[in-house]
Amino acid sequence: MLSPFRICLLGLGLVWGLSACSAPGSPASTETTAQEPSPKTPRPRPVRTRPEFVRGAWVVRTDLAKLSRHDRIVADALEAKLNTLVVQVRGRGDAWFEGGVEPQPTGLDHADPLYEIVDRALAEGLFIHAWVNANLVGSSDGSTLAPTHLARVHPEWLMVPEPKAQALLALEPSDPRFLSGLLQYAKERPNEVEGIYGDPANPAYRAHVASIAADLATRYAIDGIHLDYIRYPGSNWGFSRAGLAEFRRFLEPKLTAAEMKEARAKANDPTWLARKFPARWQEFRLASVTAMVREVSRAVRAARSTCAMSAAVFPDPDSAKVKVAQDWTRWLEDGVLNFACPMNYAKEAGEWTRLLERELTAKGPIWAGIGAYQIDAEETRTRMGLSQSRGAAGFMLFSHSSLRARGILPSSRP
Repeated sequence: MLSPFRICLLGLGLVWGLSACSAPGSPASTETTAQEPSPKTPRPRPVRTRPEFVRGAWVVRTDLAKLSRHDRIVADALEAKLNTLVVQVRGRGDAWFEGGVEPQPTGLDHADPLYEIVDRALAEGLFIHAWVNANLVGSSDGSTLAPTHLARVHPEWLMVPEPKAQALLALEPSDPRFLSGLLQYAKERPNEVEGIYGDPANPAYRAHVASIAADLATRYAIDGIHLDYIRYPGSNWGFSRAGLAEFRRFLEPKLTAAEMKEARAKANDPTWLARKFPARWQEFRLASVTAMVREVSRAVRAARSTCAMSAAVFPDPDSAKVKVAQDWTRWLEDGVLNFACPMNYAKEAGEWTRLLERELTAKGPIWAGIGAYQIDAEETRTRMGLSQSRGAAGFMLFSHSSLRARGILPSSRP
């Protein structure tokens, strides 16, 4: 049964010559509906201390589609002596759980993958975190975009790349050519971008993701929320109408009278401000992603104070800031995250160790990422040991399916 969930009012704003349909305070009035939550209640969370050393794995959403796989997921984790599973429940703006505000994917043979895996994991004493892809919301082929998907209901929330800004921002976001133009751009550039992204500079989109995370923390006996794709896809992204409106508000107090006059004269060029003030644009993008992490963290901790916050991040902190506006060492230092999980998937052992040492200079707990999918079982076990001996707070294997596929489990070896 569908019931009204909330009404979101957005106000009207301008980005110097652009009609900002989704700028903060702006006019799109929409109603989002959600299914009634399942009457099932997951097994109560026992009061216990987090593991001294986390031995974990990321479980991708497709592994949860068939209920028959869930017992095997837990059994393999126990055989590998893992104590933590991070299970993907929002992959492309969808809900791999019941009662959410976003559409469920097709191909499920049960109603609530998150409930089922949580119930099994808790019964065996495993810790479990809900993995939320924050900004990546759709594949470039459009296959994940149901009629109620946010890309169709709220196209104004989507991020625009600089090369397409002039053409796409001349359209209303509701114009079908807007979404199709974004999808086509992503499809033609698979090495640049994985699909279409929500814009963290848009306050309405940030609030949407925060509400999803808070809902998960409220209704499920999970140990934490884990953010992924909490970033921009690259340096030339972020040119949505709302993003540009927010950048104007961010920048305007810092401009001289002469700069203001010049900016007004360039009102019809949506990328001019970012090109004119590249350092300020980078500062703004960093601030936008950080604002999103803070708002999600605040919402989750308000829902349940014991729910931990973590994020999958680029392994080199300096590169993460410059390329994708991911200031994750600051998130740790400020206590916004409890743990960071650098995605250190280097194949060469020396490079992996070099990056690990770089990660460990951060002032906060690190779960060291290990790309088990592309190295042999012996090297994976070596890196699991090095993570602990070098001082990490844990390790995370990408991904759980590699335990069996790569012969890491004793029972899977020839």
